[in-house]
Amino acid sequence: MSPDGKWVLIGKTYVDQRDKPQLLYINTQTKKKINLTYLKGIHQNLLFNDLVAGRDNEVLKVVDLKSEPSILTFENIRKYDTKASNNRNLLITLQENSTLSIKEIKSNVQSIKTTLSIDQVHNYFLNPAKTRLVYQLADENNTIGVINLNDYKNSSLTTLNGFIEKIYLYSYFY
Repeated sequence: MSPDGKWVLIGKTYVDQRDKPQLLYINTQTKKKINLTYLKGIHQNLLFNDLVAGRDNEVLKVVDLKSEPSILTFENIRKYDTKASNNRNLLITLQENSTLSIKEIKSNVQSIKTTLSIDQVHNYFLNPAKTRLVYQLADENNTIGVINLNDYKNSSLTTLNGFIEKIYLYSYFY
């Protein structure tokens, strides 16, 4: 179910396998059905304001279900995550050119704002509560940084020499 309770995700399969399985997003109020079978990973990326994110082959798509649906696409994305809390949608992407971006999507896909961008990022991890983002720079020190996703405070550590997983576990309990 979406964070605001407006949409529910349903998988539809057929016993006789005459048709391919479908992934339907159904509006809980209007009962409108939208087939999102082509998007991968949407079960983890249900957002506020009728938005959902997922991959269609190599392209990341953010779909606004209110309007026909309209789609915002991102290419060359190596990794992505979303966070939906307090009626706020965040899209976290790591591009092929090693740029980490945190974008805030307001009420539709046309209203998107980049709130933070960091270059030369090798990898990142998001803690299970989605409150901290831990990233590792691709510099000679393998600098580790931690971003608080509530206020975007960014702190870096240089003495751990690449133990990003340990910092990730620490940030889970922080």
